Amino acid sequence: MKKQPQVSDIDLRLIRVYIAVVECGGFTAAEVKLSKSKSAISMDMSELEGRLGITLCRRGRSGFSVTHLGHEVYNAAKRLLRNLEGFRHTVSALQESPEGTLHIYLSDNTVFDPRSRLPQILEEFIVRAPNASFAINGATSKLVAQAVLADDADVGFAVIGADNPSLECRALYSEELFLYCAKNHPLFDAPAEKITLDSLYEHSFIKIEVLNDDRLKELIEPCDFTASADQLDARAALILTGKYLGFLPSHLASFWLARGDLRALLPEFMFMENTFYSVIKKGQQENPLVKIFKQCIDESFAHRRS
Repeated sequence: MKKQPQVSDIDLRLIRVYIAVVECGGFTAAEVKLSKSKSAISMDMSELEGRLGITLCRRGRSGFSVTHLGHEVYNAAKRLLRNLEGFRHTVSALQESPEGTLHIYLSDNTVFDPRSRLPQILEEFIVRAPNASFAINGATSKLVAQAVLADDADVGFAVIGADNPSLECRALYSEELFLYCAKNHPLFDAPAEKITLDSLYEHSFIKIEVLNDDRLKELIEPCDFTASADQLDARAALILTGKYLGFLPSHLASFWLARGDLRALLPEFMFMENTFYSVIKKGQQENPLVKIFKQCIDESFAHRRS
């Protein structure tokens, strides 16, 4: 019977390098993420392939590609690291102060809305789990949910368009969005009485990524959606060109409103409300860091509502 290989600390280090290379799409793209040179990454990959006895990827003039067995190893490596993290969480739960890394994904610009209370929640978590660390990423709401489902994130903050039976989504607060144009748009200086729904329909719009308001869906049905932008920064940039009309959260638009760069159009009609949720995958309740973070969220918003 063939002896099974043991996984050493060196193997774990090389496996983490391999995961980064696959997720970045090559050695060159992984240099920044790993803070290593391309030649050092190449040496690590050669060593890992030698240890495993498997060709994981091909690199050369034709570009970078992962072999069939390489994909299998990648998936197994992801499972291995998740299991290691789960072991750490289990041991952590037995300690007075849990350790480990809490992985958080945020919808972009969440921190700019004071209603999110995110800095206060993070601060309280640090007090309660001083030996823990954070890994925080920004993404669209759709990608936040996907990251939680894929176990790439322990907790997410996002606008969720539909219920998912695998996710525990808890409503936290709401944000208002209005329709804006920039000062170099034809409607910016138009008299209020001249701005009607019909006049709006004559201009190009930016597609709304998450829309749960049936009233607004009907109003914008005739609109000409000629651009899309998943992230709010990109959407704001498009609006500021003066070529598009688009919806932005009021807390984000306030910066450009104060400078006179934006104008809200028909705010009594063209508005919507998004609810923000904390997003946790069901089954994560035993993770001690997630437990503490959920407590911090609950207490922060309970205090705000009282």
